[in-house]
Amino acid sequence: MREAEGVSVEPTWVTEVEVGDPITDLTVPARPGAAYGSARVLVRLHRQPLGFVTVPIAGPVVAAPTVVAAVDATLSDAFKQHLERDGLPPRRPSVQGIPVTATPSCLDAGASDRPSVSVVLCTRDRADSLRVAVESILATGYRDLEVVLVDNAPRTSATRDVVESLDDPRLRYVLEPRPGLSRARNAGIGAAAGELLAFTDDDVRVDADWIEGLARGLTRSPSVGLITGTVAPTELETRAQHYFENKVQWGGAYVPRLFDLGENRHEHPLYPYAAGLFGTGANFAITRRAFERVGPFDAALGAGSPVDGGEDLDYFLRVLRSGFSIAHEPAALVWHSHRRDDQDLVRQMSGYGAGLSAYVAKHLADPRVAADLVGRLPREAVRFLRANHQVGQQVQVPGAQQAELRGLLAGPGRYVRGRRQLGRVASP
Repeated sequence: MREAEGVSVEPTWVTEVEVGDPITDLTVPARPGAAYGSARVLVRLHRQPLGFVTVPIAGPVVAAPTVVAAVDATLSDAFKQHLERDGLPPRRPSVQGIPVTATPSCLDAGASDRPSVSVVLCTRDRADSLRVAVESILATGYRDLEVVLVDNAPRTSATRDVVESLDDPRLRYVLEPRPGLSRARNAGIGAAAGELLAFTDDDVRVDADWIEGLARGLTRSPSVGLITGTVAPTELETRAQHYFENKVQWGGAYVPRLFDLGENRHEHPLYPYAAGLFGTGANFAITRRAFERVGPFDAALGAGSPVDGGEDLDYFLRVLRSGFSIAHEPAALVWHSHRRDDQDLVRQMSGYGAGLSAYVAKHLADPRVAADLVGRLPREAVRFLRANHQVGQQVQVPGAQQAELRGLLAGPGRYVRGRRQLGRVASP
């Protein structure tokens, strides 16, 4: 369907299914207003996420054979590879499921090998969503866990009230009076005791195996300094949510992968500078050893700074350039609440654009980076603009693309302003 202001979208039901168990029909929840037109189903096999399939909704249930057929058509390679890793004979998905007799391959390291983990969760006056995030982290039941809750320039006592009401000894409250996500993360790290420092946002719900998945990333290589995970949408109800999901595609990488500056290089023409290639700030962890070498987050980048983004892109690149590897672990999954409102999305895309260009400008100041990028950047800039246009053709949110482009143009200047506000010239 088309409207005068762009392509409309039907609400999509987001759910999940474990295909290792017997599969039953999926009951579609009632929805006020327009009914769901399709279901986006996260498929797991023995707890390991394999990816999403999309199936049409034409009634009150989605039949189990329909889901199985979609899995077979869309995720057959991932399905076979997972069975092989688990030492199980090859077979196709079925409604009967596939029993497992061994520990799933995504979680096969011994408990004694698990590091102590500090989850650093930064927030500002978002008590309702914060409570959901914190409760989901505590519910993982990870053996050696603390949650460092950083209250960033609060205007109310709501965050402290959440901590006190939960009354859990694993919770630590830290006040960072200066606004800015990078400042808050640095403060949280300063108060954390864990060997592995994990980060997520106050608008997510983490999966039960999230921390186990992050810890699993350490086993990929002795050089791993940072682990990223998958970010899936909690809902796709509005056009703003559909636009954002099409734009970032955080939930599209379900194959474990290692990145470095040696033999494990990505085929992307702008590697290792490509935005979002490794993951996102909503779901990652760094080892304490890597943090001590790489240093703190750049306070002139990130939400709450003049740039309003880009701190994760900057940090991931700095990790690689410091000699560490980045491991992507699909089992480290969080569910993210995309912004429902058009105006909120437009503001977010402005920050994304500014963060991207500020990050690029910061690193272009290094002559080695400039020489590496000079022949590649113009062509990839054109490709970036074309990809943006394609997103707008699928789902259009008035002002979103324009806001991102304005942010792109303003980002370098905002970064300079942010550095001046910090009262120093040198960058981390």
